[in-house]
Amino acid sequence: MTAGCVESWKGRKLYCFRCGHRWVSRADGKPDSCPKCRSRRYDVPTGEYGCPSCGRRWTPRHYDDACPGCGRPVSDMGTERGFECNQCGHRWISRGQGTPLKCPRCKTRSWNEPKMAQFICHKCGYVWKSRMDYPNRCPECRSETWDKDTFKLKCFRCGHKWVLNEDTDPDLVKTCPSCRSRKWNELPEAVVCRRCGRLSVLGRKGALCPACRGDDRYMECRCGFCGAEWISADPSKGICPVCGMLSSSEDGSEKLTILWEKGGLRLNYVFKDGIGCVYLWDGSYPVTCRYLNEVLDGLGMKFETLIKRAGSEAHGRFWESLAEDMMSRRDAYMENVPYFMKRIGVGREQAEILALHFTGMSPEAISLRSKMSLKEVRTEFTRIQEAFSQSGIVVNDSVYTEDPISCYDPEGADDST
Repeated sequence: MTAGCVESWKGRKLYCFRCGHRWVSRADGKPDSCPKCRSRRYDVPTGEYGCPSCGRRWTPRHYDDACPGCGRPVSDMGTERGFECNQCGHRWISRGQGTPLKCPRCKTRSWNEPKMAQFICHKCGYVWKSRMDYPNRCPECRSETWDKDTFKLKCFRCGHKWVLNEDTDPDLVKTCPSCRSRKWNELPEAVVCRRCGRLSVLGRKGALCPACRGDDRYMECRCGFCGAEWISADPSKGICPVCGMLSSSEDGSEKLTILWEKGGLRLNYVFKDGIGCVYLWDGSYPVTCRYLNEVLDGLGMKFETLIKRAGSEAHGRFWESLAEDMMSRRDAYMENVPYFMKRIGVGREQAEILALHFTGMSPEAISLRSKMSLKEVRTEFTRIQEAFSQSGIVVNDSVYTEDPISCYDPEGADDST
């Protein structure tokens, strides 16, 4: 066969099976490699293909092979050759041969398997995915009661937490079972020192802060949750007088991790009452909140990876991107306010509190946001719960519920109007 009998490749449409690149050949001879990824095996198919026209699946042997069902060339199916991770939703085109071993985004080897359920331990706050319908224990703390509520009530005087009997009304609890304080449900009284102007928890010696009184046992405290700063004469009682969060990280049922700070903006992760949430703050104002499960799913990231990046300057842009995304959706909770008002029959203020709470925001943060006392917010929650009990809604508001709005009955809502 002479050279003149060889078919020219000039003007021929080509497709790379390695990177998905398409191009038109400008040379008479067959290209040696893909102009984008430089692979010399660009024309070798990498496995089974599905025809987007007729749905037929088969394994081609050459780039010129056509679908046995409708005759569509393999080279026209490049955009459908990509892969999608069932765990994080990432889509990509593999440059390797055959089926990828793992997802390039979340690194899981189970990317092609059905999406695994995500769980959170109510004891230690650990988050994990499992193929089991319901795990027997937490893989981190090994607790077999990982899905049970750790406590219901907390004393704002000594920090003690205890489980309340199901038939006991919280409003009837008179004293803390540990310190016996009758003001267990009220935040520590704090005033501004008349001499130095700093916030301090009142002691028995008047309105001067411990530092101005000459007390050597005082400690300067800062709440990583709301950002409040104060002076305390009793270092053992690390309770923020502004939001009521425990400053100590030794308590396994209430944990706080500062993820990122820049200027007045701050991201922190809070595990409290068996629920993990990420908060965005602007100074002392809680801008918005997201359940940790939603954050991890959106980022396609494992819990351990997220926590390891906390406070890292190298991942500053990563945290800024998350903060920008949360800021752009800060008013999304308002979409559910009219529905709550109509469905449950509560006022607008109560509907806004409930909508904020459904994003994961705690009563303490709602108190700071709405400029209401924590006691007033808890009173509103009691009224909301009474409305819940009369509405026939089946959401357990004391634990995390994925997509709680879907638990409502839209038909029932329309009938109630």
